[in-house]
Amino acid sequence: EDLLVIANDLMECFGMDFPMLALLLPNIQAISLQQSQVDYARQSSGQMNLRSVCFILQRFMKVVSSKSHPVMLFLDDLQWCDDSALAVIEGILCDGSGCSHLFFVGSYRS
Repeated sequence: EDLLVIANDLMECFGMDFPMLALLLPNIQAISLQQSQVDYARQSSGQMNLRSVCFILQRFMKVVSSKSHPVMLFLDDLQWCDDSALAVIEGILCDGSGCSHLFFVGSYRS
């Protein structure tokens, strides 16, 4: 039942942009209520800029996290991150518009 609520919330939040989310998180299609997925990769050569990736993931985190269902994001091996990956992580964590139910844990080996 909770999964159905989240699926509805995702569809409401993303609407026609849902294929962009599915491009970043392919397993999200398993909870999608849409039977036919638009192939975003074919429509626009599958390219998204860093700003779009951050924005999509920020919206996703806002939908799936709540006071009653907080989300913990664990990323391992952060020593291998490049500047773009770090910028995406920073974009998610430093979103000023309110993803307050996200707990981030990262591991780094020196």
